[in-house]
Amino acid sequence: MVTMFWTYRVSDWTRWADSLAVLNADDAAARARRDKYGMVRRSVYRSVDDPNEVMMVAEFRTREGAEELLKDPEGMRRWYERTGLEVFPPVLITENLAGLNWMP
Repeated sequence: MVTMFWTYRVSDWTRWADSLAVLNADDAAARARRDKYGMVRRSVYRSVDDPNEVMMVAEFRTREGAEELLKDPEGMRRWYERTGLEVFPPVLITENLAGLNWMP
């Protein structure tokens, strides 16, 4: 399992959030891409200081699946363009190092 993180600013939170809601509920092609690339779950976070700054976190079954989603011309790039992002954000694909985690 790998986790992908990306953070960026949106120009219009409502427009962006509405677009994501459509992807989650109504876009069969988006569901098929998530399945194809092995996305297990995705979480969205919003800055408490700037409501237009968001961070997305997605878990994938494999590194290859995460990397292939980023390359898919109908995937992330199309959604970024549809939601008004002018600059594609940097993406970090990670693996969990359980031995270095801290839990009380």
